[in-house]
Amino acid sequence: MAEFTPDNEKIEFRTIVLTHIRNVLNLSLKTTSEGALKIKAMHDAVMSLSDVLLPFYDDEMNKCYTDYKKNIKDLREKGINVHGNSIGGIYYAGLKNITRELFRALNLLMKRIDYLKSSIYGDNDSSDDVVEDEGEED
Repeated sequence: MAEFTPDNEKIEFRTIVLTHIRNVLNLSLKTTSEGALKIKAMHDAVMSLSDVLLPFYDDEMNKCYTDYKKNIKDLREKGINVHGNSIGGIYYAGLKNITRELFRALNLLMKRIDYLKSSIYGDNDSSDDVVEDEGEED
């Protein structure tokens, strides 16, 4: 992160989260091929985002994450039982789908906790606040 900010500037947590989202989206748009390395890189980026957002998980996100872990376990078990040349293709196609489901769930979590609004307007800013004119006093 040092390459993005001067040494004396603090990095805000929301900047880290938004950087993770940008990285996932960049990976998804980088090439049109669905190579194993690209899918693995996307999975790793989504998992990092998930780790960062863990303190904000609500009941719905906890359920989604539990489902994700079950789906990964099932995918790995199927991969072990599949024989032949298509094992990699089957595994990575499944991994891509599971990763996209988790990424969508994380985005919905951020919507529920109004994360993007706070990152745009600031943690302490409220849209209900009245802005007073600092013009001349009467």
